[in-house]
Amino acid sequence: MTYGDYWRVLHADFGRLYAAMPRPGVWAFLRTAHAIRFRYVFWFRTVGFTHSRPLLRYLVYPVVRLIHRHWCFHYGIEIPWNTQIGPGLLIGHVGGIVVSCLAKIG
Repeated sequence: MTYGDYWRVLHADFGRLYAAMPRPGVWAFLRTAHAIRFRYVFWFRTVGFTHSRPLLRYLVYPVVRLIHRHWCFHYGIEIPWNTQIGPGLLIGHVGGIVVSCLAKIG
């Protein structure tokens, strides 16, 4: 995954969550940026990105992986970092979400 792909996918994920807000505006944008659902998606995408880059795999990946695991336990969402999920991921609720690493979504 290149840097451009990483930012494109994150932008699509954020746009999907922002579009789901009842009243888009400045305050909705700020709430969305710190939303629980986007926080998990951000770390999910970042783990996959850092693992795909050779230099980041050894320097940043272990720390990012720990942060991702923390949010997995905190929110009750179990989506392995190597699950293939296309752009525009929207998590509708937290808790009780389990996806196999063999799944291909989107």
